[in-house]
Amino acid sequence: MSGDHLFFDAKASAEAATIAATVEGVTLLGYAAATDLGGAEYRRVASEPGHAGKFSSADGAWWEIESPTLSLRMFGCDASGATDDTQRIRAAFHAGCILGRAFITDGTYLFTEEVHVGSTDANPPAAGVADGFALVGCPRVSFKCATGATEALPLIVTSGAKDVRFEHIDLDMSTATTGTGQLRFLAVESAIVHDITKIRQGSALQGGGSAVSVNEGCSRFHVTKVRVANCGPTSAAVYLFDCHDSYCADIECRAGQETVDLTSSNRNMLIDIRGYDLTGEAIDVGGSSNNSIEKVYVDGCARGISVKTEALGPDPNNPGANDNDFRDIFVKNWRDYGIFFGGGSTPAPGKIAQTLHRNRFSGIRLVTALAGTGSVSAPFGVRLGSGDVPADPTSGLVLRDVEIDQNAGTAIGLSRIRKFAIQNVRANAPRFMESLGLTGFNMDVSGVMRDLWATGDMTVVGMRQLRLENINLSGSATWGKLSLIDCIGVRACTIRIYDAPNDALDLAFTGQSADVDDKDVLIEDFENLNNSKVTAGRWGLRVRIISGASIIEGVRIVNARIRDDQAAPTSGGFYFSNASFDYCRLSGSRTRNVVIGVNWSAGFFGSNSINDDNAIVPVWQQVASDANFTLTPFLSPYATRHTGTLTANRSVVLSTAQGTAVAGRTKFRIERTGGNSGGNWTLNVGTGPLKALASGQWAEFTFDGGAYYVSAAGSL
Repeated sequence: MSGDHLFFDAKASAEAATIAATVEGVTLLGYAAATDLGGAEYRRVASEPGHAGKFSSADGAWWEIESPTLSLRMFGCDASGATDDTQRIRAAFHAGCILGRAFITDGTYLFTEEVHVGSTDANPPAAGVADGFALVGCPRVSFKCATGATEALPLIVTSGAKDVRFEHIDLDMSTATTGTGQLRFLAVESAIVHDITKIRQGSALQGGGSAVSVNEGCSRFHVTKVRVANCGPTSAAVYLFDCHDSYCADIECRAGQETVDLTSSNRNMLIDIRGYDLTGEAIDVGGSSNNSIEKVYVDGCARGISVKTEALGPDPNNPGANDNDFRDIFVKNWRDYGIFFGGGSTPAPGKIAQTLHRNRFSGIRLVTALAGTGSVSAPFGVRLGSGDVPADPTSGLVLRDVEIDQNAGTAIGLSRIRKFAIQNVRANAPRFMESLGLTGFNMDVSGVMRDLWATGDMTVVGMRQLRLENINLSGSATWGKLSLIDCIGVRACTIRIYDAPNDALDLAFTGQSADVDDKDVLIEDFENLNNSKVTAGRWGLRVRIISGASIIEGVRIVNARIRDDQAAPTSGGFYFSNASFDYCRLSGSRTRNVVIGVNWSAGFFGSNSINDDNAIVPVWQQVASDANFTLTPFLSPYATRHTGTLTANRSVVLSTAQGTAVAGRTKFRIERTGGNSGGNWTLNVGTGPLKALASGQWAEFTFDGGAYYVSAAGSL
């Protein structure tokens, strides 16, 4: 005894004592014993306090805990984790809410049911004010699920609370059968949640849930350093539902479903998000807008990042997943999609179709798709577009600064998407780009693809007003071509295709685009090099109708070059088939070192089209034979050098069989450098002949609209 303050070894001793009225304060050295670290300071009060931080002495006086910070040991909790402390934990947190005191505590505590902080629910204790509530481990505090427990076991902070704090906390699910084991916040404004670990030792937990769950109108959360490991196929680190204006950083999930689930949540920032061996995705964004997500690392997942519409949510007019920004993303070893963007759910009753507008992805690196291990037949690096849901297609997407290196599947898949920009992409995959379904039919996409370097096929279907700039494709043993099918209003400029084993550029139209007479297609500065077309009937540039109308209008090919083609005998440079080409133009185009320069198969240029002189033909060829030969517009080169030795007079036929020879523009020049054997033989060119070329002579022949004539001649 000292003045007006008394000391007791334990609470029971103080309750058994008769304390003089002059004593105002009591110190308990322990709760059950002086050595159990449950000691606390108490003060005399006039009436019984409405919480568990109290005791009554033998003289009938009431004493209320007045320690500036609280611990769970002060309320009789067993810090060894051997005793079910559910009711004591509830009572302690209730007292903390009433008193407005922080818990700074250590130890391991066993619980079996939900514990509410500041709850007005029927689940005891009764109402408490959770504003300013804090639970801080010192150095750590652990909450352990009881052996065999199968219920959801969260610590719940409920509606109306402000300025709460939870730090250095372990959620141990090692002995649970199922359950969530989480910190759950409902309609809380302003919180700091830091250094939360959810673990399971041994086999994975059946069930899971998130370690930190922020729900139903929460805002201004600061969530950092959350770890989840081996907690089952439906576990997550952080779940944000209807959460706004918050910050999450340094979040990690291992052997779970996902790292962060962001649903119907706006204006949040996520930084340094990591996932390993996930059954789902590292980040799942559903119906959430104006969020910034950066520095994501994933190794092993079904999807690295998913962005989609959401049929659920508190707001029936939630516009969808719009105006989100994704930066610095690394995904490795994915099964379905490195990045999935689009789709979602059909709107629930009372909900409207959501949108996917103005989202931006930059600094993306995707490495190694795991073929045959996911839910899709072949994996995609990036899947863009909304499919059939919602009806309003995706718009305003930006995808830039992307590296994709996958050994299987398709690098980029396109569906319903418009007003987009895809820029600065490096990809190595069997297929570079593939259209999924009827991509954009009857829709003005107004899209731009610029600065793309890739291996594999690139197929775009049904897109209107599309611009392609600086596209560089290289082939493999099977893949390597650019296919534009039913694409209207296309501007394809500076296209390079190397080592293509099949058609390098295939411009094709079906009945789907038959309603548009003017295709309005410009292909400019196209180059196809170093082909190895081992299959017959493959071409550098093919323009054709697959089905539907028989007229192609408004196709312009300018400065196209195809050269160094190691082709099968019936392959070559240009192929025009199954159409009358009206209001079309071919200019400045050449082939070199190809078997066939151009082939017209049931195709011809109408009178409204323009073939510039020497368009789409080799620049020159060498003929070393002792035989007759034919020069044909659009097939034969302008210049022919005859180096063969003649054993008789030979003839050269000037033909107009292919397409339409253009008056004043269709020209052939023949040089003869070869000799004679057994006589003074000549190379007789044209009908008559127009010119009998002796060795060492040359002549140029020009078509005047009806026949050829000698426009120039001389000696070499």
